[in-house]
Amino acid sequence: MFTQCPECLKTQHISAAQLRNDHGMVTCKVCRAFFDALPSLTETAGEELSPTTATQDLPWEQAPTKHKALWLGGFFLGLVLLTVQIIYFEGGNLSRQKNIRLFLEKVCLPLGCSLPFYNNLEDFDVLKGSFSQTQDGNYGFNAVIRNQAAFSQTYPRLKLTLLDYNGVVFAQRIFKPEDYLNQTPKPTALAAGAATEISLAIAAPATKVGGYTFELVD
Repeated sequence: MFTQCPECLKTQHISAAQLRNDHGMVTCKVCRAFFDALPSLTETAGEELSPTTATQDLPWEQAPTKHKALWLGGFFLGLVLLTVQIIYFEGGNLSRQKNIRLFLEKVCLPLGCSLPFYNNLEDFDVLKGSFSQTQDGNYGFNAVIRNQAAFSQTYPRLKLTLLDYNGVVFAQRIFKPEDYLNQTPKPTALAAGAATEISLAIAAPATKVGGYTFELVD
């Protein structure tokens, strides 16, 4: 029997006993390369290797099967659907965290989805506020708020509380954005870094107003 060295391509004789004793491994007599003789084993010195023997793939080198490609496609589709569900059900809570919101916005861009408006009262700054009586005997409340967040966020509601001269609460009301915004049409969100004026006309109550408080609420 004969085998061919894969390094120098020289053919050399090899016996069955040598194959058995060395477990098919031989040393080339020409270039001294140590190689496996079995893939190139032939009966005669001039016999060429068949294409099948020379190009046979190892098990781990075989091309991916169609089933594997389908499995990978299903896996990524499931991952996308899971991401969409998280955004749909938990988007409001997660989107309040700056780093997570930036990530979710990047995910939504190719998917065509949209996040709910950012909403965090801690990112609103009240620049000024006043409650005073007008010439007609009624009252006017005015304030300026600024959105300090890095994102546009929905306008907050305003809770206004009136006190008598003993500091006792006698009137309280929560106003929606459409109640205090003078802009037309009414905007839905305040841009990042932008400020807006709050203006309310309050009818004079029967009880004398001794003081007031106000706060922004969800």
